[in-house]
Amino acid sequence: MFQQDYETINFTAHEVLEGGVLQKLFEFPGNEKGGKNVLNKFKQFLGEIFCDGVWEEFEEKYQSEVQMMLNDFTCLKQVDDENPITCPTSLVDLAEKKKDIEMFFESVEGASWDEGTIRITREKLMSFFAETLQGITESLREIFTRHHSIGSIVLVGGLAESQIIHQHIIDQFGHQYKVMVPLRPQEAVLKGAVELGRNPQWVESKKKGPAWLKCLSEKF
Repeated sequence: MFQQDYETINFTAHEVLEGGVLQKLFEFPGNEKGGKNVLNKFKQFLGEIFCDGVWEEFEEKYQSEVQMMLNDFTCLKQVDDENPITCPTSLVDLAEKKKDIEMFFESVEGASWDEGTIRITREKLMSFFAETLQGITESLREIFTRHHSIGSIVLVGGLAESQIIHQHIIDQFGHQYKVMVPLRPQEAVLKGAVELGRNPQWVESKKKGPAWLKCLSEKF
């Protein structure tokens, strides 16, 4: 299984022992290609669109509205399709001090202006994930090469909510491994921590591990 944190992607292997108790086998070194990496790609792209210092000024003066755009993107990256992102009026005003806002989109590929929203193509959205998907694939292949007894992949954490991530893992490894994702993969981490506090016997005392995995083993 692997857990996708905001900045990193972490990999851990567990064995389910008799009675459902978990034993941690090993941790594989994570990488810094988590959700923050994808988000940074998106922000860089906005900087390419709103050039001539417009995006930099917007980030400096309207931090709360920048966060709103990032939140919209967080929802967008959970799907595998083209969807609009609302462009704040303040950003429009800053841009139009330079030129008509539609002109900002003439020099970039993968985005268009649509009556107050920014439409990002699926191809451009996928490009934001490219490094992350490559990092996941390389790490999992190395793990499976070293450890042949692994039979399932469990995805948890915020980035695990992305349909792009799901489909990529299935395409790359689904023919050989069972791929499982809880209904709310980000909440699974928190819920697992609470359950472990209530039921410490779920994990061997000398090898603590995530209780959400115990919950999943019961569910599946």
